[in-house]
Amino acid sequence: MIFKNCCFLCVWFVSIIFCDALYEDQVGKFDWKLSFIGDVIHSKIELDGKTPKVYVATESNVVAAINAKNGDIIWRHLLESGEEGVIQTLYVGNEVVTVSGSGPFMVRGWNKSSGLQLYEWSSPATLPKEGMWTVDQHKVYQVRVGSNSAELTGFHAKSGNPAGSTKTITSSWMSSPERCTLLDGALSCLSAEGNGVTTMMLGDLSVKSGALTSGPGVVGMSSIGQGVFIGKAAEQSKVAVFDTTETLVSADVPSKSAVTVHKSAGGTVLVQVSKDPKSPGLDVEYTVMETKKKLKFTLTHRFSLARPLYVSAFCNLGTDGEPNCLALVSMEDEAVCLIQTGKLLWVREEALANVIGVELVDLPVSDEEAALETKLGNKGGGVIGMLSRRLSSQVLHLHSLLSAILGLIDPSIGAGEGRQLVKDSFGLHKLILLSTKSSKIFAIDNEDGEVIWQKFLRSVTPLKSINDVITPIFILRSARHIPYSTMAAILFKERKTGNSMLYVFDPITGSTTDGGLVPLGKKVLQCMRLPEANDQFISGLLLLMEGGDVQVYPPSTNDVALRMSKSLFMYTVDPSTGIMIGYNFKRNSQKPEEILSRVMWNLRLPEKLVSLAGKRREEKVHSQGRVLGDRSVLYKYVNPNLIAAATVTPDPVLKSIVSVYLIDAVSGGVVFSTTHKRASEPVHLVHSENWIVYSFFSEKSRRTEIITLDLYEGDAQRNTTAFSSMDAPIEPLIERQAYIFPHNIVTMKETITEKGITSKHVLLALSSGGVMEMPWLLLDPRRSVAPTPEMREEGIVPYIPELGLPHEAMITYNHTLESIRGIHTSPSGLESTCLVFIYGLDLFYTRVTPSKTFDVLKDDFEYWLITAVLSGLVTAAYVTKRLASRKALMLAWK
Repeated sequence: MIFKNCCFLCVWFVSIIFCDALYEDQVGKFDWKLSFIGDVIHSKIELDGKTPKVYVATESNVVAAINAKNGDIIWRHLLESGEEGVIQTLYVGNEVVTVSGSGPFMVRGWNKSSGLQLYEWSSPATLPKEGMWTVDQHKVYQVRVGSNSAELTGFHAKSGNPAGSTKTITSSWMSSPERCTLLDGALSCLSAEGNGVTTMMLGDLSVKSGALTSGPGVVGMSSIGQGVFIGKAAEQSKVAVFDTTETLVSADVPSKSAVTVHKSAGGTVLVQVSKDPKSPGLDVEYTVMETKKKLKFTLTHRFSLARPLYVSAFCNLGTDGEPNCLALVSMEDEAVCLIQTGKLLWVREEALANVIGVELVDLPVSDEEAALETKLGNKGGGVIGMLSRRLSSQVLHLHSLLSAILGLIDPSIGAGEGRQLVKDSFGLHKLILLSTKSSKIFAIDNEDGEVIWQKFLRSVTPLKSINDVITPIFILRSARHIPYSTMAAILFKERKTGNSMLYVFDPITGSTTDGGLVPLGKKVLQCMRLPEANDQFISGLLLLMEGGDVQVYPPSTNDVALRMSKSLFMYTVDPSTGIMIGYNFKRNSQKPEEILSRVMWNLRLPEKLVSLAGKRREEKVHSQGRVLGDRSVLYKYVNPNLIAAATVTPDPVLKSIVSVYLIDAVSGGVVFSTTHKRASEPVHLVHSENWIVYSFFSEKSRRTEIITLDLYEGDAQRNTTAFSSMDAPIEPLIERQAYIFPHNIVTMKETITEKGITSKHVLLALSSGGVMEMPWLLLDPRRSVAPTPEMREEGIVPYIPELGLPHEAMITYNHTLESIRGIHTSPSGLESTCLVFIYGLDLFYTRVTPSKTFDVLKDDFEYWLITAVLSGLVTAAYVTKRLASRKALMLAWK
């Protein structure tokens, strides 16, 4: 027995050596994650089982199941990106069936409870891309409707085997594809006059016809679930409901309302959801179509709700005949809500699944500190005024201290829904400002991801960028200028005219002046923030308009722009042609209050521009040189006007060629260029200080490769005080190195800190859903296979072509982030800490410390121990001093 216990203890001790653990107290302390599904296009509500579920398919190519009680995601699957993953139809029976793609099409079955994939098969390549898809209990159909004819192709749902040959059905009631719709194995078409509907069951090809009681004039049809179809009249004020067996009565509905019908054993309920433009809530009306019994109510939320576009419902009739429904509503701003009779259960802000603009905003100081700043900022009153301000400031500090000690002030109470939106001591508490593809703006607390305020702009759309749409965000005035409020601006495009517009607002509160939207009258080619502020601390915007005109916003900053016009430079890029144009500005001699633009240079890059990276305006370069092992200095080439551009050129022999150019944006000169044969997209660029990192996919080796460039002036600086692109161009010394990366890279971003002292790391977002923190030490292009003693003294590690993928380098640890589109980094008040925000289908926020927390005490620092030791040392010193003086006195008496 003793021997067995000893063996057990030995095995237990040996196993400890191989154990690894994650510090549980650190998980979720500085990071959070929010998951989304995207804008809902298909949905089905089911109340079977203990947990009612909502099955949805979205524009983000996601199929998911949502808990109807609280809105949490039960399971979620992201299909292929682009057209290959577009979901054509969603069917919920014994399992969830989706048809996706644009030819060939993918048919998948999913377990309703767990989301596990049950089967998958692809349609034949010969199947035409045009046509509509529908699913019944056992078969999947594609139907192509033409003029008086329809082509029907069926497959067995689970196996994908053809269910007979393709059939062509000719009949006069199939007038046109626009007047026909599919649902649950049935094809329904409007008559040419719009006063009748004919339905054909695809399983047995049986046909039933009926008349619409709304009379002629119905112009379109759509399917709304349970074999029920709805036709809308031309004036958009009347609907006629028709199912596969009979015609139901028509009903008047509000203009631009979302309508659906649910047919249960007790009767058929028409659900109408509409919005009054003057009201922040939604108007909901249930109508039992057999008894004409109605139930109306209005729902409100802490934020204003947008106009509904799509609704699906599940209804039951009570003993008194009143309808009880669950209705899922998708709104114009991509928000999704679930309505139960008389109340709003939850709202999901699915616009956050399509973030296209990010900025972290500093928070203002507390009211007490603001009052103190105001008092100290007042310089009048002489000596007496200064003394009174000093005494009053001390009284304010004492009042705050006593209030906190006595519990009169709750630190959790502040601005916005019971939270304190004030700046902390280390600048870690900030506001995340987000703009989305649906032109909805959010302000989120970076501590927990809570939405502080939101604003939906119906009249504008995002701008077009190199690869996607963007909404540039500019902070015109920060929160540090008391008593002035914070000021920000976002550049949009007007939906109707296509001209550019500015939305100007306070990012802390979301308040605006005069509606916030400022029409600019023309399209903006390029925009930049002025380097200096006016006397109201506003850094204005210099806008280069279409045609070469120049505007300055706000007009109060026009004097600053006029004074600095000769030293301002700007460039524009046409991604499709690769043409880059550089501009300079000057004062108009005829109208001194105006600014004119002039073309300085013109450069045409080969083929398509796929990536462009410049230096960040807030970046600071702490060291101008690099100390070598022999104690000499290699000075960095820190051209602030340098931009990196990458192009992809097709080649008949080499497939494609990736070219990278380093261009001076002021003079238009090409500082450096390189090409990579048999390389293709995706190409990602990062440009910081004097180095560039870019990645591409090598067609030759079938792998992702990372190239690093280091630019130096040499052992002497040409100008130790300032850099000028107007001087004779410098040919920098370029160190370069190539590395193999074992994973696909989605996007890259460098870390940034307040003073630039902390080491730089590169954040790599992987297609697997993780984000890796890569130290610059491993990407250093000066790494050599056989480093010299001087290199080892410098700290350069030997060169190995393969870059590792250690799990401890994942800043997202066990989180998987779907469809990552971008990473935004921002400095904090601590030099060691960089704030990181990752966005895509999921949002993730965390902090990284590239050089560890050298300026912060650890969480487990023994405060009481060090206090006790210091107290003991002070006491010992005092006692020793008394004893030593007493001994000296005794010796003096001898």
